[in-house]
Amino acid sequence: MKNDIATCSPPPLLNLARVLIWVNTAAPAIYTGNMLVFEGDERLGQVSNLAICQHFGDNEKVLFHCNEAWDVIGCSGFGTIAELKAQAEIVYRNINKSWQELAIGKEDAESFLETLFEEEICLFCSKRLDQVGQMFSSGEGMICNDCVSKFHHQYCPDSPKDISEKEESL
Repeated sequence: MKNDIATCSPPPLLNLARVLIWVNTAAPAIYTGNMLVFEGDERLGQVSNLAICQHFGDNEKVLFHCNEAWDVIGCSGFGTIAELKAQAEIVYRNINKSWQELAIGKEDAESFLETLFEEEICLFCSKRLDQVGQMFSSGEGMICNDCVSKFHHQYCPDSPKDISEKEESL
């Protein structure tokens, strides 16, 4: 049964990054152990799955190391798809033949985020929790830190726009 789980494709997003390509690390890949990725204080060993992902609005890709259930347990680098595939090949020899594209476009990934955060949307600007620094709730709805700041400066125009301005004036 574990093998069935391990060969399943990943969800559209891992750690809020869109999955571009993925691979299961089972045969024919051979784990070499040639990596320095840590989970806490422990060196990360062989994992079940790898995924090359991209955060929205960022051109750089990231290589995630995942367990059977596609939980991200490590991240080993940033770069282009070719660079990350080469990095993975050092750790899992013969893995380059097995990468698979995830047929999820940006629009589908955005739709997945909309569903994921449907209860965590600012009532004023409609941004999701993943699009802002912080969200505040009153029980009736939510407001993001951007709108709080905007409204504060609208009603208190003489206050500094951020803490760094306040520190400079001291």
